[in-house]
Amino acid sequence: MITACNSPNPADEYFALELADNSLKGIELNLIAEVAALQAGLSPGQVRAGLGGSRMVFEQIDAFLSILGHRAYFLEPLTYASAWLFERRGFAYVHGHKLMDDIQHEFQTGGVLYKSLDEASAFLKRYQAHTVRGRAWAIHDGILESLNLRWDKIRMVKQIGRHAGVETFPKAVN
Repeated sequence: MITACNSPNPADEYFALELADNSLKGIELNLIAEVAALQAGLSPGQVRAGLGGSRMVFEQIDAFLSILGHRAYFLEPLTYASAWLFERRGFAYVHGHKLMDDIQHEFQTGGVLYKSLDEASAFLKRYQAHTVRGRAWAIHDGILESLNLRWDKIRMVKQIGRHAGVETFPKAVN
């Protein structure tokens, strides 16, 4: 486990990276905390705004793994927002590209996911179709069930020193 913090209190970490297998495949939060996170402009699984350090982190991982002679590394994005961010950092899909394309298509006006944004909860507002975080919250709330799909087993790969150029949400607003 690698952690970083900018205060004397180690519990006030702003970055944590654990390179290990995880069988949980997700994060569960209290519903009140999730609504508060949504209203604060956060994505599912976030407890505070990011610091914009992912580019630097992945550059360092690339450099480290290159020194070790590796050519690629894999990860599993836990949320839609994570997958979108990893695309921006140069990852491609081993499994899940079609799901991401389907999500993009069905969140367009008239699509099944767009129509499923029925205002029934804080996570299912129409405006959410147009932002990465909005889509992530709707998916976290189970909207993919309207397509008989689940956010599951998404797997991505990053070739060291190469940007894959994948963009499943063109002109996305974070």
